[in-house]
Amino acid sequence: MTPQGPYDDLIELPRPPSRYPKMPHSERAARFSPFAALSGHAAAVSEAARHTEERPIPEADAAECLDACLRYVLGSAGRTARFTWFVPDPRKPGGSRRTVTGSIRHIDPQSDTLILRDGTRIPIRDLLGVSPP
Repeated sequence: MTPQGPYDDLIELPRPPSRYPKMPHSERAARFSPFAALSGHAAAVSEAARHTEERPIPEADAAECLDACLRYVLGSAGRTARFTWFVPDPRKPGGSRRTVTGSIRHIDPQSDTLILRDGTRIPIRDLLGVSPP
């Protein structure tokens, strides 16, 4: 083979020995693995894609009906009912509706909260509906 370029004579030389010990593959992979250039970007995208509902605005007659249903459930001890309420989202506007079936243990007048027998706490101001199970 005839040298054509200025460094062609170096191509055939053996690799010079290193003064450092050979790095294990696991360390080499960790050192040269790709990194997250946009840290937090995936979390921000998934948070933006998460769906929330707007808080429903109750009508005047719906509030009276809700009050009557709640009084009926409270009037009979141990009666089971289905409670639907709005849970505000802590990170973005809106929230979601939750529904649970249970019976009321008591009402906490200081926090205006219904406390069910299973320990579920429902703020009365967020209550949307009370119906038979």
